[in-house]
Amino acid sequence: MKLKTILSLYEKGKRKNQEDFILNYKNKLFIICDGVGGQKYGELASKLASEEFAKNINNLKLLQKNELYAKSFENTQDAFDKHIAKYPETKEMATTMVALHFNEKNIAIMHCGDSRFYHIREGKILWQTEDHTIINELIKAGVL
Repeated sequence: MKLKTILSLYEKGKRKNQEDFILNYKNKLFIICDGVGGQKYGELASKLASEEFAKNINNLKLLQKNELYAKSFENTQDAFDKHIAKYPETKEMATTMVALHFNEKNIAIMHCGDSRFYHIREGKILWQTEDHTIINELIKAGVL
């Protein structure tokens, strides 16, 4: 499969620093992370998560695909734990993530938090990821 045009856009918004991080690895892996607003070091969390996840996808490619993605998330969390152990002041850092990986036979989509992936065709949303938030869980449970 050949991609025609790849664009990435983001807006800093009202914050003093940019907490979004966009990574394109060889037009095969695309990651968008958004540092959690209100938490310190969001820009560090989004960069660390993107780079660590991409490194793991590349280094662990011999694993079965489901293992690859689970292990990459696990190793990314380990990288956060190691960073926080070394720099305790960053213990509150957090980010959301959405990743799209073109592999040999298909496309895999992974996400955590409330960063979403949408499949849009002919102006219609055909599918989107479901937010991993407490609010969304309460809505699904019928509480809200």
